[in-house]
Amino acid sequence: KEQFAKAVGILDDCHSARTELAAKVKLGEGTVAMRQGALAAAAEQFQAARTILQSGNMQDTLAMASLLQLEGKASRIRGAYDVAQQRLDEAWELLKKTETDKSNDAAQVLQQIGAVYFQRGEFPRAQE
Repeated sequence: KEQFAKAVGILDDCHSARTELAAKVKLGEGTVAMRQGALAAAAEQFQAARTILQSGNMQDTLAMASLLQLEGKASRIRGAYDVAQQRLDEAWELLKKTETDKSNDAAQVLQQIGAVYFQRGEFPRAQE
């Protein structure tokens, strides 16, 4: 019984690692598409990553924060500022929750939030 429980634990760990890797691949593909200006293709890859992360019940990971940051950036570039703001706020909350709010990822999220405010013409908020 004990060996079976260990085996199940190992399999669960492998499945989680594989799921996260698959999501990171989709994030990478979406990032490449976004850098090439193919925003629709990027959005498809980001949605695929979101689906993978959610199916693996991994919504509170740094991978999800990274996904939200990239979705926010793509939305900002497309001019969808409300969507961008929502995604970036979600990313910021996840980073604070995981105590990584002083990381490079956090700096990128805050920079994107400032860019949304700037592009909306909310200059004082952009400087905060």
